[in-house]
Amino acid sequence: MTNTNANSAVPEIVYLKPRVTMVPLEWPVKVDGVEYREIGLKRMSVKEVSEFVEAISGDNGRFPIFVDVAGEPVSEVVLNVLADDDMLMLTEKMRDFLPRRFRVGTPAANQTSDQSSQSVSPSSPGAPTAPMSATS
Repeated sequence: MTNTNANSAVPEIVYLKPRVTMVPLEWPVKVDGVEYREIGLKRMSVKEVSEFVEAISGDNGRFPIFVDVAGEPVSEVVLNVLADDDMLMLTEKMRDFLPRRFRVGTPAANQTSDQSSQSVSPSSPGAPTAPMSATS
């Protein structure tokens, strides 16, 4: 068996479950002339999660899980002006799209938390955030 250069390989993702789901907003918003009537939740890759964890390095931040209808990341400006009820709805539905290690209350999340002393904490009510170091 020959080892091909992994950097030149073109991956093909084959999912049986949806990779993105769009969630209609009860209270649509408009930012810089762009109207947001729905926000998508996307399944993150290992690379996206790693880059996110590295980028925040201890700071609070949102998971790169929110996308617009074109699949582009939704800005903090848009997320910050959403009605709290819409953010709560997104947060509730987002659990299915988080990597298991970031799902609070699941065995995988508890195991990861025990091993790395990290947990998921909100930066504001209903806002999904990055893992932070647990304090005693």
